[in-house]
Amino acid sequence: MSEIVQRQLESCLPELQEYLEKELFTKNEISKILDRRRHFEYLLLKRTPEVSDFLEYIQYESALKLLKDARKKEKSVTKLNNDHFLTQRVQMLFNRAANRFPGDLKLWNQYLTTLIKDNSVKQLNGVLARAIALHPREPMFWKLGAEVSVANGDFDAARNLLLRSLSGNNDCNDLWAAYAGFEVSYLEFLRSTGVLKVYPGDSDEQKESKTNLAAGTTLLTVLDGALEAGVSQECLRQIIKKIEKKMDTELLPQVYGCLDMEDDKNVMFYWSHQLRIRVDSAEETILMLVSLDVEEKVRFTMVICDILLMLHEQLEDVTAAVSHFFELWKEEKVWEIHQDDLFYKTMYALVAAIPFSEPVYAFYMAVITENIVNEYVFSALYVMNAEIDYLDVLQEGKSTVLFDLMLKDDTRGVSDAIDVLRVLSESVIHRNTKEKFVMTFFSLPHIINDLTIDHVYTVLSLFAFEPNIIDCTFPLYRTLFTTDHLFALLKRITKRSNNYMVWSVFIKLVEEQGSLKEFNHWLEIARQEVDDNIKFIRELQK
Repeated sequence: MSEIVQRQLESCLPELQEYLEKELFTKNEISKILDRRRHFEYLLLKRTPEVSDFLEYIQYESALKLLKDARKKEKSVTKLNNDHFLTQRVQMLFNRAANRFPGDLKLWNQYLTTLIKDNSVKQLNGVLARAIALHPREPMFWKLGAEVSVANGDFDAARNLLLRSLSGNNDCNDLWAAYAGFEVSYLEFLRSTGVLKVYPGDSDEQKESKTNLAAGTTLLTVLDGALEAGVSQECLRQIIKKIEKKMDTELLPQVYGCLDMEDDKNVMFYWSHQLRIRVDSAEETILMLVSLDVEEKVRFTMVICDILLMLHEQLEDVTAAVSHFFELWKEEKVWEIHQDDLFYKTMYALVAAIPFSEPVYAFYMAVITENIVNEYVFSALYVMNAEIDYLDVLQEGKSTVLFDLMLKDDTRGVSDAIDVLRVLSESVIHRNTKEKFVMTFFSLPHIINDLTIDHVYTVLSLFAFEPNIIDCTFPLYRTLFTTDHLFALLKRITKRSNNYMVWSVFIKLVEEQGSLKEFNHWLEIARQEVDDNIKFIRELQK
């Protein structure tokens, strides 16, 4: 084993010697590089090496390359005889890893990404061929191969590769969507080069061929193939979204005719398509929606909300239409049919975007009467300024959306926002979410303007001086107050907490601003007070 490692190390001596001669690295640094490589080589040669061993080695060599390049620039070194050594070394390590772990898809993906970044075209083609041979059912390698061929201007190779992929994976939705995307790219390329322009001297056959290509008939062929393969409705929507804007409008009814209109998502997709292509489409679509029968208006509640939200961006006022639907939905008690959170989330998105409407308000009050309580219901009422005790709502519903809305509401003062945080501190939501909201509190302009050091202490006390919260929020408010204020704040906190992280923040501040005598004084107190001296010292050493 030692002989193999020694050979590996000897192979890199010319590279390291040149670094030394060009003064890119010192003799001591070269020695450390050799030591690190020796360590990694032994790891790779153990009986059961792990993927992480290879990746750590690759990460080290990549970092070394960045450092070398930075020092070359700093010392104005233009070229090295071994300039590509580290690039080749990283690729060699990936190759060894891929040979050792041929079934690791993530590793192959990292290998290919590195080759693309290095612009190593020849190696990339070879590695792609190996990856496809080993994993013929994995779409990402076929798709990447086609993308590389298109980038090199070889459309025929890309098409052949995708057709090969579909011959063995005819039921793969991803590959059909990728094939549709490729044919769209090819059609755009032909149009941009003028190849499809019809000239007087063209034969009838040539004119017909160019006209059909320009109209997008080849895209219909892709869609027909996907239909025959039995791809999912989601995949059909993806394909149609790619091809619809590249085809003559006369062909679109044929395209949309392949969708299963029993699927609500397809109905939404088709209507949004109609919205995009029709003249004065917004007004016409409103009329189309209103003319639906009651059963359809109830069944397609979420679809209608989504479309009304889109129409809101095109029309000055959709309030009348919104009022019409919410009034009907209240009468039909749609909450008995649609009972999942997505239903209320979709409605909330619409309500938050439009002006206040009495029928909308009445609908939500009816929902509350039915004892339906969730974050989207109360968030919708909040944006409508409904007369409700929202602190009680927060306590009961534990709505993260409502927490966010109330914190960011600039009509509320610091005390109101602290009341929201008080409820948040008592709720059962995840600690990371609590940290996020506290950080939001300390970064909002309408809060910062009136914030005092006592407010900061109050907020931190609500969360029992949680060390992680102090650590992540300290940089936010340290810029707002003087060192004396911060020192007084942390001094108060350390009387209430013996956590090593809290004390390390305090001691670092003393080190930055205080005298050496003061630093030693507080450091000695900290060592007596903290709950974990070893972790405390490690934190300080960072």
